[in-house]
Amino acid sequence: MTQQTRNKAQQYAKDGEVYRLKGEYHLARVKFKQAIGLQPNYAWAHAHLGEALFQESLEQKIVDMYFSQVKDAFEKAIEIDNSYAWAYAHFGRFYTENIKYDKAEENLTKATEINDSYAWAWAHLGSNYYRKENPEYDQALCCLDKAIGILDNYAWAIHQKGTVFYLTDQYEKALHQFLSVIAIDPSIFRSANRECGLIYRIDGNLELALIYFDKALKENQNDIESEYHKIGTKLKLRESNPNLAKSEKFSLGQLNLEIEGLQKKLTPENKIYLQELTKDYIVKGLDALNLKNNNAQTGKNVQTGEGEIEALINGNPTLRAIAKHDPAWQ
Repeated sequence: MTQQTRNKAQQYAKDGEVYRLKGEYHLARVKFKQAIGLQPNYAWAHAHLGEALFQESLEQKIVDMYFSQVKDAFEKAIEIDNSYAWAYAHFGRFYTENIKYDKAEENLTKATEINDSYAWAWAHLGSNYYRKENPEYDQALCCLDKAIGILDNYAWAIHQKGTVFYLTDQYEKALHQFLSVIAIDPSIFRSANRECGLIYRIDGNLELALIYFDKALKENQNDIESEYHKIGTKLKLRESNPNLAKSEKFSLGQLNLEIEGLQKKLTPENKIYLQELTKDYIVKGLDALNLKNNNAQTGKNVQTGEGEIEALINGNPTLRAIAKHDPAWQ
């Protein structure tokens, strides 16, 4: 192979990486394949082709269709260069996202063996440990601590560490991690505000919980989980402090508007998500569940004062699911 051909292949690969980082995965694939066409044993191009295919499959939600292509690309890269830590690490992440945790562990571990200072690989190995069917939380924390020790202010690893603490009911430690992420850059992990809200809610600090759910929605207006928990939190606050019923923010009319807003945002995909979140969340016929419509159809007036929240919940399956079937509200 001439130097001119090699240079041209490298330029194609560099162009492909630019497209990949911009999220233009189709164009990235074209460039990486052009590079490979000129230089078949170009491990870097094969590995980045695999990553571009994987990211495209996630974006289009067609991971199964791309599985073989991604796998072949990473395997070819490793076959050409069996000391290529980046390829092993990203191959491992691919397996994690495909719920093949043993294969993910194998590849991510190999990446850390090749490069002990590879923070990204340590962090994703830690993430893989806690996602397993039988989570290994201690191993996860060890790996995440290793990643954070290598790279200060590694927001993703700190967030994952918070998730491990949250899953093991160590809420104070989890809160510290999530607040650290927010301090670094709240835009990196928009869910951190919601997770702080969940912890404050569990601790019974509903006022702070509501503040953080509002912050989460300010970052992402389409965060249906934060909106869902915000409604539940407002219901609980009304129940615990009857004086709030006099406030427009906590009025039944405002709650009804928020319920309508949540209903409008539900797609088939996130209806399933909320169904899982509440175990048996009622999603069919949501248009008929609007409190105002229910009252108009039945002629029933929602009671005020003592028992009004119970009446509101019983009259609306959406809220009944929030209040009674979400274990967090028991």
